[in-house]
Amino acid sequence: MYMRLPPALHRPAAICIVLLILGIGSLWLSVRAIEDARTTLIATQAARQQAAEVLQRTQQETDEIRRANARLGALRLSNPNERTPGWEGLRTRLQHDARVLSFDLHARLVATPGATEITDADALPTIRVHHLTLRLDLLHEDGLTAALQVFSAADDATVIPLGCAIERLESINPALRARCELDWLTLHAAAGSRS
Repeated sequence: MYMRLPPALHRPAAICIVLLILGIGSLWLSVRAIEDARTTLIATQAARQQAAEVLQRTQQETDEIRRANARLGALRLSNPNERTPGWEGLRTRLQHDARVLSFDLHARLVATPGATEITDADALPTIRVHHLTLRLDLLHEDGLTAALQVFSAADDATVIPLGCAIERLESINPALRARCELDWLTLHAAAGSRS
């Protein structure tokens, strides 16, 4: 047996039902909004992480490019005839090193096609290789190390040591005689271009 609501409660009951339906609808919309916001947040975090990785790679590449440009600028010469060869400036340092009793330095431009000068029609820079022969009279092995460090510290060229032949002498002064072969690489701007 069903109980009937008094007529006076019909209107309040209808209002309660409508409010209940509206509350359930609002709750459902809130849950959907939270899920959408969570999905958007996850996508934003993923995009931010990806952007951070791209930025880090870009910074690393920028640093590498700056280092390469600095090295290139140090090697580039606008006109090789305007200055004395870089190895000539190293003679003074060798002369003032007490461990090097005497030395003789000879240089020649290596003329192997394709290996020493790389050029094309687009006015690319030219790589020049000079072969250096360094003969040294030394008191001990430290003098050889010091002499090679002088050449490795050159800031306007890349120096590639090819090897040293060392002869021990019976005398004390000098005690060693060394003959070292090195390649001296410089980069020259192409004709008509400015460094």
